[in-house]
Amino acid sequence: MLSLQGSATICEGGNTILNATFLSGQTYRWKSNGQNFSNTSNTITVSQSGIYTLEARNNAGCTKESNPVEIAVTTRPVASIFASGPTSVCAGTSISLVGIAGSGTIFKWLRNDTIISGNGTPLLSVNQSGFYRFISQIASTCAYTSSSISVTINPLPQIIISTNLNSFCQGDSIKIKAIKTPGSNVKWICNSDTLSITIDNIWIKQSGTYRAVVRNGGGCKSVSLPQNIIVNGLPPGSILLINNTLVAKPPLSIYQWLKGADSLLNATSQIFVPTESGNYRVVVRDGNG
Repeated sequence: MLSLQGSATICEGGNTILNATFLSGQTYRWKSNGQNFSNTSNTITVSQSGIYTLEARNNAGCTKESNPVEIAVTTRPVASIFASGPTSVCAGTSISLVGIAGSGTIFKWLRNDTIISGNGTPLLSVNQSGFYRFISQIASTCAYTSSSISVTINPLPQIIISTNLNSFCQGDSIKIKAIKTPGSNVKWICNSDTLSITIDNIWIKQSGTYRAVVRNGGGCKSVSLPQNIIVNGLPPGSILLINNTLVAKPPLSIYQWLKGADSLLNATSQIFVPTESGNYRVVVRDGNG
């Protein structure tokens, strides 16, 4: 009786073993699809499809043929892989990998030789760097592994902009600082306009919504959160002389009277009564300083 050491269905290029118990004094002759072939051992290695039998003959010339064993050879599945776009992208972007194989194929995707669970389709969307390939499998023993494809997910640069103030008076300026990933390049935007400034720290004199755009060596960019800057206009100021009394206009929060270039002590109200001749001025400040 023939026994099979392996599977009756083998993959193209593979083999299986047929075996019969050896008995002293017997000779053997193998047949495939009824045709003799030159093997007289009790064990053979089979790599082709067919129905195999073994004829045993004893010293008396009596013969007996074994039970038939059918061996099927399955064509090895093809397996090729390609990306539907660039294989090096920025974080936040995915890459679609496509596997090509024959019909009836079971797909097993691998990343760095580790099976990716939960995906048995020809299409794989990836957002992690690594080497990807897939196993194309037909039946339990016939599989082929594709070549690998390298995927690179480049990190985004980091960017924060900061300033000590978000409002100031007309005629002054403030500094905005870009804190970013080293080696990245910066551009500044005010409202929707790109400024011709590419340094990390800028001095600004006008109102607007400012952002910094940074781009690293991998071509990936990030945009900072907006920083709203307000430039407060200067308050109008005038002095009225009423019966030897000076009155500052308009009514504001802070006053400082001066004689010539010198500030006068305790002269910080809207009304000032001079006690001596001279040229008087007043500095007025509104609630914005």
